[in-house]
Amino acid sequence: MSKDPRNKAVNQIPIVLQYNKQDELTALSIAELHERFNVIDWPEVSAIARQGIGVQETFETLCVAIGKALNEKAINTFTLEWENIIDRIVYSARQEENMRSMRNSTKIMMMFIVLVCIVALIVYIFTQ
Repeated sequence: MSKDPRNKAVNQIPIVLQYNKQDELTALSIAELHERFNVIDWPEVSAIARQGIGVQETFETLCVAIGKALNEKAINTFTLEWENIIDRIVYSARQEENMRSMRNSTKIMMMFIVLVCIVALIVYIFTQ
């Protein structure tokens, strides 16, 4: 895996660093581990797995990271979908506007025809 922070694939994977065996005399300090391995500012957990220390915290932190990644993906998908919907609405509105101007002309013509028919009916009634 690339350690380059510009690598999008790495940035999109939920990662939690667990620094295990912190009870060992030869264990590196958290600061040293952070400096060596945490190139993208991932969440970190100090652990002594044999004693159960940090195991649940690592799991919970990973669950939160996965939730955030899924939420961001959902938001991006939702945003993209809404942008598409808005584009369709704007397109439809433009089409509707074109149709409305044609419909207005048609309505005016229909109203004129109805008016002529009413006048013709009135004339017919009074001439009988």
